[in-house]
Amino acid sequence: MGLDVPDLDDREFEALVEDVRKRIPVHSEEWTDHNVHDPGITILELLAWIAETDIYRLDRITDAHVEQYLRLVGIERKPPRPATVRLELDPPPAIAGTRIESGTQLRAGVTREPTEQEPFRTTDGVTLTRADVEAVVSQHRDGRTDNTDANDTEGMFFLPFGDDPTAGDAMYLGFDADPFADADRLDLTVDFHETNLPDPASHGDEPVEFVPSHRVAWEFYADPDGTDDRPYEQWYDDDRWVEFTVRRDGTAAFYEGGRVSLLADADDQAAWTGQEGSILGLERESVWLRCRLVRREPEPEPAVSACEDAPSSPAVPRYEVPPQFDAVRVNVVEAEHCAAVSDEELERREGARTTARPDQTFFFPHAPVQSATVTVGGTEWKEVPDFAGSGPDDRHYVLDRAEGAVRFGDGVQGTVPAADQSVVATSFVHGGGPDGNLPATARWRFPDDGLSSVDVTPLGPATGGTDAESVEEALVRAKADRSIPYRAVTREDYRYLATHTPGLRFGRAAVVDGAGAGSDGPTSEADERNGQGDVTVRVVVVPFSPPDTRPAPSDGFLDAVDCHLRRHALLSDDVTAVAPTYVGVDVVAEVRITPGHGRRERAVAAESAVEAFLDPLRGFEGDGWPFGRGVHVSELYQVLETTDGIDTVVDVTVTTDRGAELEGETALPYPESVDVVVLDSPDQCGRED
Repeated sequence: MGLDVPDLDDREFEALVEDVRKRIPVHSEEWTDHNVHDPGITILELLAWIAETDIYRLDRITDAHVEQYLRLVGIERKPPRPATVRLELDPPPAIAGTRIESGTQLRAGVTREPTEQEPFRTTDGVTLTRADVEAVVSQHRDGRTDNTDANDTEGMFFLPFGDDPTAGDAMYLGFDADPFADADRLDLTVDFHETNLPDPASHGDEPVEFVPSHRVAWEFYADPDGTDDRPYEQWYDDDRWVEFTVRRDGTAAFYEGGRVSLLADADDQAAWTGQEGSILGLERESVWLRCRLVRREPEPEPAVSACEDAPSSPAVPRYEVPPQFDAVRVNVVEAEHCAAVSDEELERREGARTTARPDQTFFFPHAPVQSATVTVGGTEWKEVPDFAGSGPDDRHYVLDRAEGAVRFGDGVQGTVPAADQSVVATSFVHGGGPDGNLPATARWRFPDDGLSSVDVTPLGPATGGTDAESVEEALVRAKADRSIPYRAVTREDYRYLATHTPGLRFGRAAVVDGAGAGSDGPTSEADERNGQGDVTVRVVVVPFSPPDTRPAPSDGFLDAVDCHLRRHALLSDDVTAVAPTYVGVDVVAEVRITPGHGRRERAVAAESAVEAFLDPLRGFEGDGWPFGRGVHVSELYQVLETTDGIDTVVDVTVTTDRGAELEGETALPYPESVDVVVLDSPDQCGRED
């Protein structure tokens, strides 16, 4: 609940006039006529009216006041956000190999009328190729899977390395032509399937500093000696596959979707055959590349942000969530709703040149404005958020992005531009807002004559364009931000900070063994370090994982959480992120079912209920099994008895590899095996279902 803000003065016009009239004898005894017809009283009424107006104005908290307050607490209003879209390009053979650079202009609209089309520009570059992905085949420990149909079909996705990726698993991409025939660079776009996943965590505006525990090797088949009688004759020999130089991996080793850029240097070009052939026992002949999971080699000088304990030993490839792709494509580029303009003269409402008056405002020809560089009389001036820190000689201006306006100072805060000068935006980017939200049926084209022959197809609607954030919305965001912990003081702070490590998909976390934050002090000798009273805080973290798996963090996952926690921990706390210790649980139950139910069907349902109850992430009361808590037979009785179709639970036996109880505060049960045996009812002995 907010505080009631009192008025500076609760007197209104009549009260002000009456108060002044009472003071007349004190200051002027000879003034005896206090009636309204007296000219002096008329002047006092005028002054009272002015005072009432000033009091009202001073009592108001305007948007400008709120915005200045927000700026003081580190909150800036968000500018208009441009819509974004992903586009698939189909180049004619004549321009294959052409590089479309970042910032290339496009036009789009629901009609062909140029005046009704919105400007867009690419946000990344792409090298056009005539080759297309015609085959996707996975080879992993569970066998071989042809994912070609899933790669070509909207609404389907596939697991390129199976549901339990490990070192050596590979994905083979077959192209219908040589992808390096026209250029030495191949840009692949990986569409990551995220529909069934939680969003990656975030913490304020902190950057993602997650480094995967493994790497991905992109390779091509080489026959340097020319000993093969046919292309890819020895495709099964790993020594025949040569690794590409990866110019860019925007997927973070397939933890997310993005762009992968492969470079075939001179040596690669010499060994590259570009021939079509058959591998993996397939009848299809293609030009093949492969992507393989490999162990990450130790780095001599780890460079993982501010963390001291960066990984330095080889790590086995491990994903918390196995990679899942919607598609792997070529010739895909992303664009945003904006355009760049150079050397544009700005104008006032009254004219184009400056005057000697204070608070002059000049307008851009297009709004909203994302960024700008402004000169006055050929001299560049500096943009500031406001004139609060500007002096009379400071060449400052304030840019209103939403309105597309530039405002200069008044001579006291910010200098006044000299008279008869031109105000020029040497460069500015305009665009953003809901106007850029276009349907998937919009028409797209390159206005550049050299690219006009490229067919452009949107992979979906252009979305995300919004107006500038209002002051009210920014104030709500500021209030929400005040409730976010940025310093770990309590156990809940540590838990929150761990589960909001930027870029990670989290399941749950808890602070275990060690008084640490939020308690009166250390509870054991292990909680003190070097006799300094420093507290050891251990945070056990469980990443998000698909159901029916044992969620375990990789080394890179733990390192990222470690780094994030240490950045926000107290100086007296020694914090470490640790993985849970899983204890295998075997459950054997004997039940009887109600008449009319199938034995096998009810047994499977009962087994599923027990497995769901013991699930590390979703079990117990729905938010995961408590760390270090044992599995009680009575609870399993209750789970089975509430399962539809179960009439009687005769017996339940629980065994673990550590005895009947779970030991250790990081321990979690995991259902190794659940076997529900359906017994015959006494009146059904000797019968068959």
